[in-house]
Amino acid sequence: MFSIYLALISVLFNGILFMIFSIGKIREFIINSVPESIKIGIAIGIGLFISTIGLSDIGLIMPGNGLVTINWQSFLTLPLYIGFLTLIIATILNKYKVSGSYLIAIVIATIIGIALNLVSIPSTFSLIPTFSTSILNNIPMSFYLYFTLFGIGFPIAFSLFLVDFFDGIGTITGLADKAGLIKNGKVININKALISDSLASIIAPFFGTSTTVVYIESAAGIESGGKTGLTSFVTGILFLISMVLAPLFIIVPSFATGGVLVIVGLSFMTLFGKLIQITDPLEYIPAYLTILGIPLTFSITAGIGLGAITYVLLKIFAGKFSDIRPGIILIAILFALYFGLTTYLEAG
Repeated sequence: MFSIYLALISVLFNGILFMIFSIGKIREFIINSVPESIKIGIAIGIGLFISTIGLSDIGLIMPGNGLVTINWQSFLTLPLYIGFLTLIIATILNKYKVSGSYLIAIVIATIIGIALNLVSIPSTFSLIPTFSTSILNNIPMSFYLYFTLFGIGFPIAFSLFLVDFFDGIGTITGLADKAGLIKNGKVININKALISDSLASIIAPFFGTSTTVVYIESAAGIESGGKTGLTSFVTGILFLISMVLAPLFIIVPSFATGGVLVIVGLSFMTLFGKLIQITDPLEYIPAYLTILGIPLTFSITAGIGLGAITYVLLKIFAGKFSDIRPGIILIAILFALYFGLTTYLEAG
């Protein structure tokens, strides 16, 4: 239990760092410093990542250790075929402009899963949250552990901060590009989004959960036409309701949503048109590494890091140092620290 308190208080300090960087507009400055080529690469990489998650959910591939391999055993199981059926249903409904095509496909797949005994019906459809892991249960112990074990707690908090910081930047940038919310190279109302994101991370440990950030599955809503604050508000209300109705919602199997995610990821591939118009290898090579890095490492953060560090190094060695914005240099330094810190934590 002590380790849970240490982890959650680290999440709290991670959220506080988020808020400081967001209110001070440091985060906004960093986002706006990302070169357009890498922004395009982030969006395309996220699209591939979403599709990769979808293929993983239906069991076709097995992610792990930065490698993605085909799961031949999955061809002997029904979830794989139901997952592909979900993809087919969603695609056909999309072709004929049926509203809620993704949701309809997911519901049909879930019903099929229930009929084939692949999905268990819970004994109750509602459950009062217990918040048994909330730091509210023992705040003094949480703070005591953090400051007593500062040598462990701070690296955890800082590592969380860097991961969530750049995961959030990558996700917001990619989704905003897809939603058409980038004007003159800048995300519209970005600071409001960042403050909301950081506030969620501060609140998370009081509910006993890990850090919360913008989720890439928002692309499904964008693809269905949801691009306003009302869409986000309704989604938030539904998430709140889902806390009480958790037993009902968790019966939806991953293979039911996997096929839909594959299609949603495809919608980002239209941005390849922008990428192929870039003729400077100092721009498109870092973008390409970003695209490859995100799905192959199963990490938006790692993908952005590869792209940012490569971008700065290429510019320096090509004698184009004056073309580098200060913000992207800061990003490259932070990623060097992140990779070094992660190596230290993993090796230790």
